[in-house]
Amino acid sequence: MAGCSCCRSPLQQEETGLVGMEEYLDVKDLWRAGKSLSEIARLTGRDRKTLRRLVHGGAPASRTPRLVSSKLDPFRDYLLQRLLQDKVSNAAVLFDEIRERGYTGGRSILWEFLHPLRSLLADRATVRFETPPGKQGQVDWGTFRKPERQRVQAFVLTLGWSRASYLDFSETQALPALLRCHEHAFRYLGGVPEEILYDRMKTVWLRNDHRGDPVFHPGLLDFAQHYGFRPRLCHPRRPQTKGKVENGIGYVGKNFWPRVDDYQGAADLVPRGLRWLEGTANVRVHGTTGERPVDRLARENLRPVAGLPPYRALILERRRVARDCYLSYAGSWYSVPAEYAGRDVWVRQTDDRVIISAGDLLLVDHPLAGGPHQRVTDPLHFTMLAARRDRRLQLETSQALGQHARRPSLLEGPEVEKRSLAAYEALV
Repeated sequence: MAGCSCCRSPLQQEETGLVGMEEYLDVKDLWRAGKSLSEIARLTGRDRKTLRRLVHGGAPASRTPRLVSSKLDPFRDYLLQRLLQDKVSNAAVLFDEIRERGYTGGRSILWEFLHPLRSLLADRATVRFETPPGKQGQVDWGTFRKPERQRVQAFVLTLGWSRASYLDFSETQALPALLRCHEHAFRYLGGVPEEILYDRMKTVWLRNDHRGDPVFHPGLLDFAQHYGFRPRLCHPRRPQTKGKVENGIGYVGKNFWPRVDDYQGAADLVPRGLRWLEGTANVRVHGTTGERPVDRLARENLRPVAGLPPYRALILERRRVARDCYLSYAGSWYSVPAEYAGRDVWVRQTDDRVIISAGDLLLVDHPLAGGPHQRVTDPLHFTMLAARRDRRLQLETSQALGQHARRPSLLEGPEVEKRSLAAYEALV
């Protein structure tokens, strides 16, 4: 497969620079590792004819492929975005669009660039590929609930090669809970994969920039830098790119959840989930790999986390304190000192605490509520609230009395001499 760049087809020249061409890169890696086409076909589920075209570019050996003109170079990113994200593959439409953006080349060069990519795009609809050991993990949330019990959020991280999984539970899908579940998963699995694939959840993906590249949540990026993995997004409207963890969520619903009869909250489900992982999920013979995930996990070659300090960066969320001295956070209410009623404060959650501050001033350190719709109260805050109310009433009363003392009486008039009634009788 080796050769100079001038002897490769347009497909080979363009594939290496494509964002999101995971299947192509995986096939190339397997081929470089010495795998035969038959072995790659068994691992990826691809047809051998398709694999041969991916590996060799599909060009006849007796014909040198025509090179893509440099006139098209400034428009390749735009064309790839229209093909892969917007699903626009009509050459006439794309030709008119890039002409409006300054393209001066011909139609045949554009067609030669688009043709192999359009066929590859059609093949990708049913592709299934395997990642090498330690390469990728996939994360997703699932929501579960029993009748007359609170709703809980199930966190699942599945490693792509070994299929070893970690299951955790939380009351919320907020960013602190997401990162906390990641840390638990890294400790349970014994390390961190090179990259983790996510859905477009709001705690991971904010938007796409003007070039179409994802803008990740800064809190997640800081966490990923701390543990040394790269966050990636699955393709929109293509759940099969995250199929391993999607299957994991389904497996939790079919195998674990029917075993749950009663629970008090998410914390009550965590130890049950660990027992299920160790007794069922990670020790069964997996239908795809033919091995037990726990056995393959020993060969996963994850980046170890032993000795790495826990992630303790401040993940702050702004909240406004209500007039009754409570603020709402993750479905519950926490009391705040009375003088901060009606003001904005900052909230940070750790494993078991909710810390409330105003700037650099720590206001209160509450224990985390055991579930939603609970009120976590410090009685001192309401003693202060009563004292504040008494002071206000006293001030208002004194001001009212002072105004009354200064107000002139309606019965006041000029002073007159006081005489005895005997004086009037003498006059008569």
